[in-house]
Amino acid sequence: MVKLKDIADHTGLSINTVSRALRDSGYVSAQARDAVLKAAQELGYKPNMAARSLRNQRSYEIAVVNFVIHERLYCDTLSMEKVAGVQKFLSATDYEMTLHYMNIGPKHEEKSRRSFSALLRRKPAGIICVAGGEKSTSWLLAEASEQNIPLIVISGGHGMGCDSIYIDREQGVFDAVKFLFDKGKRNIVLAGVTTCSGRIEGYEFGVQKYGLQNLFFNVKAYWHASIDKMFYIGKSCVKDLLKKYPEVDAVIAYSDYLAAGLVAGFQVVGRKVPDDIAVVGFDNRELCLFTDPPLTTIAQPNAEVGEAAASKLLDKINNKISENNDVKVPMRIIVRESA
Repeated sequence: MVKLKDIADHTGLSINTVSRALRDSGYVSAQARDAVLKAAQELGYKPNMAARSLRNQRSYEIAVVNFVIHERLYCDTLSMEKVAGVQKFLSATDYEMTLHYMNIGPKHEEKSRRSFSALLRRKPAGIICVAGGEKSTSWLLAEASEQNIPLIVISGGHGMGCDSIYIDREQGVFDAVKFLFDKGKRNIVLAGVTTCSGRIEGYEFGVQKYGLQNLFFNVKAYWHASIDKMFYIGKSCVKDLLKKYPEVDAVIAYSDYLAAGLVAGFQVVGRKVPDDIAVVGFDNRELCLFTDPPLTTIAQPNAEVGEAAASKLLDKINNKISENNDVKVPMRIIVRESA
């Protein structure tokens, strides 16, 4: 581990001068400061944040709580993209990120509460919660608030009286309706579940604005499906979708997994994508590049959301903002060959 003495030896400056330059505290000439910073970078110096916390009587830890949802034994890549955005923003600051996993569900709530209490006892500077639903978010908020620890919620806290950064799914689906309408589609189906908040509102606003029929197709089995089954559910529900809406010329799917299954199912029954039916996914996962044809989708700006959450949390820690509010981050359409 590189120490202050190593930088002092490298630059020929005193340890006190090196310390002042790295802390940006006290007088140091511009020439000496530049030499110290250059040497620190070349030698790979990393400050001891624990020692700094003790010295300054404050924490530099930003704790990120990431949930494993519905007892699936994986952590969704979309959540990890948000975490990567947090890390990217914090890398240019004095703060360090620690990552904590918690499970959602009645079987795990007691253990998750114990884990979160242990985290709070460490007194981090702030917490970012990659939300796993309103129920889990509410008790996290309550306990953090009791300890006066700032907390930002990603994608699950809007409307709950806390600071929230969330993806504007309503705007994303509305834009997809407009995109398909501009391409001449007039029988646009939304395939999803009744609980897909934001998506349904955006779809309903879009079809109302453009004078279209509301053609919602409820994929009932999809909500509790594991990743490996989502594709097959999409593929197997095509006949039912066509039976209910025989004039369909476009489908906006709840997710890319469902959309990929629909594309495969339409091919089985002889419907060409996109000539007969255009298909739009949701999320912009990697699999969009490997469907046949490649999938047009509504992209979640996950990294941008993570960066926005980290920025907002630091503003809150440094008392630059006081009132709780929600921040929307817009989605965008990635156009490929399926629509």
